[in-house]
Amino acid sequence: MRLFSLLVGLCSLSACSSATAPNPTGPSVPGSTASSAATSEAATTASASNVLPSVTSAAPLPAADETGFGGDADDQGCLASAGMTWSPIRNRCLRLFEQGLSLDPVPLPTGSTAVISAFIVFAGEDRTPANNETVELVILSEPAPLRLTRTNTTSVYSKPGSPFRVKAGKNWTVERDGKVIFEQAR
Repeated sequence: MRLFSLLVGLCSLSACSSATAPNPTGPSVPGSTASSAATSEAATTASASNVLPSVTSAAPLPAADETGFGGDADDQGCLASAGMTWSPIRNRCLRLFEQGLSLDPVPLPTGSTAVISAFIVFAGEDRTPANNETVELVILSEPAPLRLTRTNTTSVYSKPGSPFRVKAGKNWTVERDGKVIFEQAR
């Protein structure tokens, strides 16, 4: 509807009202009189006015935001309706399911279609422990992301006083109080 209104408004500003539609009485015949040509032109104009309504002014369209999504921006400007969340480690909005490493709960719940996942966000695009001194652990049931630092062991990330630990290996895992609660999604 919005597009139609825009087209009609643009058409009213251009020469659409003088545009001709196909002649409903058939093609013009060479040698026809001027009066029949005037009649044909009047019929064509009438036909065009039936197709395109006459609009004298187009109402301005409301401004749309650049993303086309709702106005649900958080304090950092991330749009939840676009799947965006703030990442302190990257200092920008991102989509966890695209840029984070997805982790599934252990054990996987049975009989339920909803799975609460967790994500590891790396400071850069490289997901190797050697190139990431810190990682961000995002557990959707927790109030905020947790920044963990690589310990002396090159494949373990933790934070003093936190029950969570992230281990890198063939599959990344998250432990809480020494028990694996998430593992890398397959």
